Formats: sequence, structure tokens, C-alpha cells
Amino acid sequence: MLHGFSVFDFQVLSLEFSWQAYENMIQEEFIKRTEAMIDDKDVDELADPFACLNFMKTRNLVSDKFLLALSKWCRAAVNRPATRSYKRPLAHQLVELHDLMRERNLEQNKALEQAVLRFVADDGGCKRRPREVKPLLYQRNRRYISCPDLIPDGIEPARPCAEALPDVFMERQASLVRACTPEDLARQELPFAVQAETAYRRLQRNKRFLRFVQEEQSEETQLGAV
Repeated sequence: MLHGFSVFDFQVLSLEFSWQAYENMIQEEFIKRTEAMIDDKDVDELADPFACLNFMKTRNLVSDKFLLALSKWCRAAVNRPATRSYKRPLAHQLVELHDLMRERNLEQNKALEQAVLRFVADDGGCKRRPREVKPLLYQRNRRYISCPDLIPDGIEPARPCAEALPDVFMERQASLVRACTPEDLARQELPFAVQAETAYRRLQRNKRFLRFVQEEQSEETQLGAV
């Protein structure tokens, strides 16, 4: 039982479990840390800097040091890609920050001016967003653009070192290769259809010769058996 309520009573969920002394200590530590912020790295430790600013506005805890540090963070954050993976200010948040700094006579801050200028120049980061690269896979009705060689002119690709050990397998293959004869050169000059027909006739002639040899061997075996 807790103050006349059961643990499983739904009215327990509506109760406020807090202690004012703890809240005061947390608030003092929060004010101390926000006033100690100097540059964008300090503000970047916050999960959402402008959500923190809205909380400070509701409790009347906004300080000039935090606003100056937040303006430096905006100057650095507008250069980040406009994706959800990065923290960066939005347009209405920059306007809100400018109004707050104007109320405190801090609107001549160079960091905030540079942040707004950069935000407007790249259209909120949309112009700086890199295009998604398609995977290098074959697809139907896809355009393939040829690109030039990446090796600059005058630079040859790397060659094997002369001091490297010789490859025994390649040496054996080179010794087994037959030298090209004039007949081979004359055969290569013929059209492909003629070469195919010649090869087919050669194959048929070899088959007939093989059949003739097999018949002679079978006759010799029969005579030997008699």
C-alpha cells in the first residue's frame, strides 16, 4: 500500500514522484554546465540543442554564453549533410535564435550571420546533398556511361619487376606453344564460314579414317581366331 493506494491501482500512475531538493540540485548543475559552454563542440554533446533551448526558455534559464555557443554550433552544423543522421539547425530554429539574440543585443554576432548565409546559399543543405550512387549491377533500360581511363597521360601501369623470380609454369607453356607457320597465316585470312566448313570436313575425314582402322582391327582379330 502507498498512501492508501494499491500498487496495482491505476491512480498510482497519475501521482508525481519527485523531490524538490533533487530538482534544484539538477537545475543548478544544468545551469553551470550550459554557462560553461564555449564553442560548437560543447553544444554538440547535447542530443538536441534547440530542444534544450526550448526547455531553458520555459524555465527562464537562457544565458548569453549559451546563445553564443549555440550560434557557433549552428555555423559548424550547417555544413553537414541534410540527412537525419546528422544534427543541423532548421530554418525556423535559426529565426528563433536570431530573435533571442536580438532581444539581448547580440544580433551582430558573426557566427550567426555566417550560419544564416550558408544556410540560404545551399538551400538548407539540399544543394550539397550528394546523389545516391547506383550499384554496379546490370539492369534493364539503364544507361551506362563510359568514363575515360583514370591513369593520367604519360604514366604507364605498373609492370612486374625484372628481379622477380621466373614462373616455371609459364616457361613450360611457352615451350609447348607451336610456332605459327605460313599455312596457319593463310588459314587465318580466310573468312570464318570457310574456316568452319574446312574444320567440319577435316572432322568427318578423321571419323571415316578412325572407322576404317577399327574395321581392319576387327577383321584381323577374326582371322586370328580362325
